Amino acid sequence: MDLNQVRQRLDDERRYLARGGETVSVQPHLTRVSNGPLRMVAWSSLDEATADQEIAEEVARHAAEGNSFEWKFYSHDKPINLLARLQRQGLVAGAPEAVMAYDLSAGPPCTVDLCNVVRIARQDQIEHYRRVAEEALGKDYSLTCGQLADALAQRSTQHLGYDASGVSRPRLLPRARCGADGRRHQAGRPLSPRRCTPDKPAYPRAPRL
Repeated sequence: MDLNQVRQRLDDERRYLARGGETVSVQPHLTRVSNGPLRMVAWSSLDEATADQEIAEEVARHAAEGNSFEWKFYSHDKPINLLARLQRQGLVAGAPEAVMAYDLSAGPPCTVDLCNVVRIARQDQIEHYRRVAEEALGKDYSLTCGQLADALAQRSTQHLGYDASGVSRPRLLPRARCGADGRRHQAGRPLSPRRCTPDKPAYPRAPRL
């Protein structure tokens, strides 16, 4: 698997893909996505010289609208010290997450005797999905489960849920073609996005989804 191609396809989706209910606004150096009350910067590639100003303008923009927002940060996003710059503007990073990509042309991955992975195909499976996820991560999964329920009702494959007995939690995966990035473009490192949200009184902290 060519990680450079994976990163490029990921960035194309972050930059342009509109999933169900989303409004995508493509700007010169970033992409804004809104879905109901949710707001995020889904992609960014900022110039070293103007990054601080652009971050400040984005924070001020959402504050003026009275909205919390999330800045999706991947470790290959530019500039390389973007996370520190976001934090200096008052945004708080959530725990790093790992994103995995698997080349389906290689056939199905090997099975593990103690782990049975099934795709969620019925509404009654969602409650188990939610219970395990909330117990494992200690946060509300109503939004994620709502997206999954809507996808099942509409027979959409945009969101696919997988429930794995014998592992820590089930997964909900957007119908995407790729994963994320390794730290500072080092191939083979874990793929690790983060979410940054404001942590100031004027900007209520958004839930980390």
